[in-house]
Amino acid sequence: MLHFLHRPFHVLLLLLALQQVFPALTALSQTPQTQQVVTVWGTVAQAKNILISIDMAENPISGKIVGYASKIDSSGKFMIQLPLKSPAFAQLFHANNSVPVFLHPGDNVQVTVNALDMANTVKFDGRGADHCRLTAEYFRKFNTAAQRSLLTQKMTDLEPTDFIAYVEAVRKQKLQLVADYKVKGNLSQVCENFVKTQTNVEWANALLDYPFAHSLNSSELTPANLPPDYYAFMNEVDLQNQEAMQLSIYTDYLLKFISNRFSKTIERADYNTDNFYADKYEFAKTMLTGKALYYVQGICITDACTYGKVENIAAKFDEYLVACPFANYTQAVTEIYDRAFRTCAGQKAPDFSLMNLAGDTITLQQLKGKVLYLDFWATWCGPCVREMGYSEQLKDKFKGKDIAFVYISVDDNPMDWEHYLHNTLLFTPDSTLHLFANGLTSETGKTYNIKGVPRYLIIDADGIIADSNAKRPSDPGIVADLEKVLYRRPLPNPGNN
Repeated sequence: MLHFLHRPFHVLLLLLALQQVFPALTALSQTPQTQQVVTVWGTVAQAKNILISIDMAENPISGKIVGYASKIDSSGKFMIQLPLKSPAFAQLFHANNSVPVFLHPGDNVQVTVNALDMANTVKFDGRGADHCRLTAEYFRKFNTAAQRSLLTQKMTDLEPTDFIAYVEAVRKQKLQLVADYKVKGNLSQVCENFVKTQTNVEWANALLDYPFAHSLNSSELTPANLPPDYYAFMNEVDLQNQEAMQLSIYTDYLLKFISNRFSKTIERADYNTDNFYADKYEFAKTMLTGKALYYVQGICITDACTYGKVENIAAKFDEYLVACPFANYTQAVTEIYDRAFRTCAGQKAPDFSLMNLAGDTITLQQLKGKVLYLDFWATWCGPCVREMGYSEQLKDKFKGKDIAFVYISVDDNPMDWEHYLHNTLLFTPDSTLHLFANGLTSETGKTYNIKGVPRYLIIDADGIIADSNAKRPSDPGIVADLEKVLYRRPLPNPGNN
């Protein structure tokens, strides 16, 4: 399935306004670049708002998309024009609904669609219509919510040989659809190749996911129960297909493939997990080249910034900036790295001003002079809540010491937070350091680079971050880590490569 992030309505309005103020596409039509302009036009029946757009993935690392919008007039007519250098998958998007299309430079595609049921009513005509018909039918038939749910159920219910047969049968149906279009329509080789790549990667992805998914409901499935050649499918997907990098299913598969192979190299009790992302970055060099390599390495760096410690990937980041020839990749990685670096070990902790249960405002500056153990959590987060019991035990170990345990909720609704605290025995009445941050995307959430919870940080008595991704309360090692900061002993950093 193609996954695209869609912009808010007001951003599409801005794009539309910019196209009207700066008629760059009109200028393009007067130059030798005319063949690079794609026109998608037509009629929307029962439109839900005034805009329709073509959205395309621009950067798989950042998830950024580029969109071209058109106003739908009172009779339902619209026209979108966009510059295109090479064939691309895209989404025809309207009112939170979309239809996948495949476009070539110079296409002139007429569209008629009913906004109440875009997938089943869309019709294409004109130059490039066959490619759009194939893409739309492919996703309508094989990538519905019902189809994905069925696949999940098959993973649970079927034994290995039966599951292999099932996904192979589905793959054949998909490839037959492509063959049928090739016979009856004007199907380009590049479109055929893209849809076949989508098909084969979906097939391989299902096989790669199956062992783990099946084991969740069956304790009997082990590697020994799989056919000896089960993982042979991994040799059938081209890992160096640069054109396929615009397919989210393909980039997802690259990550899963590398993770699967890499995990087998660190299956030992003494493995130092601080090195995880740096080691994975290096491992990717043994399996990939070109754009695929720099994509996976970029994700290793950004994942380290989000789920690990920035200082443990710093050397790889410096190497990446020199080695990676793709400016859009290095730009995306740099933005994420720089944001995370502001809260890495050794940096001054950003101040915050948050409300506690009593309605008072608490700032970081007020807490200076104590070692702080920050716990970012949410009422809807099961692991967060489970850790709270261990946190109470941890507080008891440091009773009377200059350590403050600060619990920062990233719930969106303060009523949920207040209700939970007042009605849960895990929390004591003297909860002056239970603070509310108003969501992951709040100013505090962004400043501290909180992408998920639970997340823990240790700040020393001088307000300097000692550990940007500290151990959980349930981890026995957290006691020693807090003691080292309390008694001014440096924390070890064996993963700093």
